[in-house]
Amino acid sequence: MHKHEEWGAERLVAVVAAGVQSSKIVDIPELPEYEFVDTILDEESLVDITDSVVNNTLRWTAPTKFANYTLFAVYEKFTLQRSVDPIDHAAELIGNGSWITDHFSASGANLVIDFWDEHILGGEVNELIKKVGEHAWEDSMEMSSALWWSHGFLERFEANRGYSPRKYLPLLFHQSNTLRAQYRPYNTTYLLGSTDHGQHKALQDYRLTLSEGYHDVSAKELVNLFQESFAAGVNVMVVHGMPYGGEFMSTWPGYTPLLYSFDYNAGPRLPDWNYMDDHMAYAARNQLVLQTGTTKRDIAFYHYDEPRSVTEGYNFSDLRAAGFSYEYLVSANLASGRAAISNGVIAPDGPAYRALVFNEQTYISAAAASRVLTPASLRLSDNRNVSVHATKCGTGPSPFTIEEWNVQIQSWVPDVNKSSSRSMIQTIELGTLPELKPWSEISHVRNVSGVGVYQATFSMPKNYSRNMYASATMIHFGPILNTLRAWVNDRLLPPIDLADAEVEISKYLVEGENTIRIEVSSTLFNAVKARVDSLATMGSPVMFPSSYSDDVPFQEFGLVGPVMIRQLRKVTIRHPDQ
Repeated sequence: MHKHEEWGAERLVAVVAAGVQSSKIVDIPELPEYEFVDTILDEESLVDITDSVVNNTLRWTAPTKFANYTLFAVYEKFTLQRSVDPIDHAAELIGNGSWITDHFSASGANLVIDFWDEHILGGEVNELIKKVGEHAWEDSMEMSSALWWSHGFLERFEANRGYSPRKYLPLLFHQSNTLRAQYRPYNTTYLLGSTDHGQHKALQDYRLTLSEGYHDVSAKELVNLFQESFAAGVNVMVVHGMPYGGEFMSTWPGYTPLLYSFDYNAGPRLPDWNYMDDHMAYAARNQLVLQTGTTKRDIAFYHYDEPRSVTEGYNFSDLRAAGFSYEYLVSANLASGRAAISNGVIAPDGPAYRALVFNEQTYISAAAASRVLTPASLRLSDNRNVSVHATKCGTGPSPFTIEEWNVQIQSWVPDVNKSSSRSMIQTIELGTLPELKPWSEISHVRNVSGVGVYQATFSMPKNYSRNMYASATMIHFGPILNTLRAWVNDRLLPPIDLADAEVEISKYLVEGENTIRIEVSSTLFNAVKARVDSLATMGSPVMFPSSYSDDVPFQEFGLVGPVMIRQLRKVTIRHPDQ
């Protein structure tokens, strides 16, 4: 993030006082380097004393009800934060860099629109955007502030919510409204009463008012849930995370954005990079399917969405096991005109939900509540047909497991030149393993990252080739921990479904002895964890070394199996009309 620059005078927005009931330090395991404090304020004592300020001087006497009072002075000021730095001696407007605009007002949006119209769009650019515009996307919103704000916010809040937010402003400096990694004084969250978990009405109204700023006319609903990947109806998939490829004041494995806060940075520096094309090609083939038709869902779960907070919704497998699909809706979805109800179905032209479920939800906007009075009576029908797979005992060959594997690990380690992003490959021969297990459970390779090569042999019975047209021989690889590619008799198998790692190998087999080679790969996490104290990127050490401490286990990679081969009988089912 770019730092703020001094520009313009600050303006006093409010002065608020409140009695302190209690205060305690709160531990957040994900951010052990920061100190967080929860302070409980007495709501009755919360008072707006802005009018007591005269000529920048406050004259106010605190009551005696509480031993401690907290005094808040809230100021509004432009951040003048840049999103792009200028270049020296810029000859064109673009070279002057750019500043972050107000993201929460129509004025800020129009400023960006006008700039694009005047300085970026036009001529050939317009024609190119028509061809590839759907692939445009915006990276993370790296605009920083103590609290997201907008010019005229107080007036807009009072007009839309019906009350003044001034005395509640201290409550808005809440972890869910800002980056959690905050230093004093913004590391303190102020609550009203011990049961207030950051869902006070003023907080909800703040978020609602802030989001309304760019909805002055209308806004298209952007629904990219990526909730169940392809099943969620995503029709353009963007894989984000390939960093700059150079060293730039960095040790092995090279420049790493966000100071190793994230493990996975896609690119040829990772052992699994050469295996990713199987999955990327699979995603590409699905694009046409994802753009065809309308995704349907059985059930919608209402979920109160708290910004900047990751929460878990309904996370049980019973609905999926029963064959029902579901996804989540927030208040804005329910309040929109697209949530129409017809013949007991919600949004019949879209997902066509047959039920709306409220699972331990206690907050909802007034607009959404008025829309759910009718669908609250919906329920799933008890009459449904369930299809199951049936098996029948027969005289076919029994499944068998490939037991003994010869294992070699190609370990990726730093180059002799520690500042090089290149990895050296060290070959580790594990020999024959009687049992498959993750590398993290094998003492001398638990801290290894790289590629594992597993080789074995197995036998197929005589007359196998004569029976292959009446049966299908399947191989199941067990759980796949990262990537897997396999060869049978030196012939590459098709890409493996990571969710159900079974593939037919009938045409690859021969009578008698057959060979199989499996290659699995890892990320660089384990190798980085083993060397975390000596790593640097952009001249700085790892931001959160606790993420790689002894308390954090090495990740599981390798082939864990069991690798099983079984035969199925082929049966042709004809349509009754044929």
